[in-house]
Amino acid sequence: MTGLTRWLPRLTTGLGIVHLVYGVAESPGVIADMLGEGLIAASDDYRRDFVTWFFIGGLTLLTVGSMMRWAIRQTGRVPAHLGWWLTGVGVLDTLLEPDGGGWALLAIGLLTLYAARPLTAKATSEKALAG
Repeated sequence: MTGLTRWLPRLTTGLGIVHLVYGVAESPGVIADMLGEGLIAASDDYRRDFVTWFFIGGLTLLTVGSMMRWAIRQTGRVPAHLGWWLTGVGVLDTLLEPDGGGWALLAIGLLTLYAARPLTAKATSEKALAG
């Protein structure tokens, strides 16, 4: 397991936390209104949609970070398919909103793909000799 592999769940979880904190910091009045009126069918205008999707995005990143951490503990590697998903969503997000934060998700996706790459024969034999 590499240092990058150990850091990827932390980066993903951190981005999720940033997403949640930003959603609260950017729209505290909207959140208070939603909580005061009840959460059922609370996302009924663009401001509330913004907050709702920020929270959903943040919670999803926390979930992916947790799954990534679990997979690494089980296998010692990060799953490549998570890298492909994160990269794909990051590309789409960046294309739709170039000045948004999609680039951070894209970077984590590309780092995940890099960490998930197959070990070369040389690296595998060096690891076997060292261990």
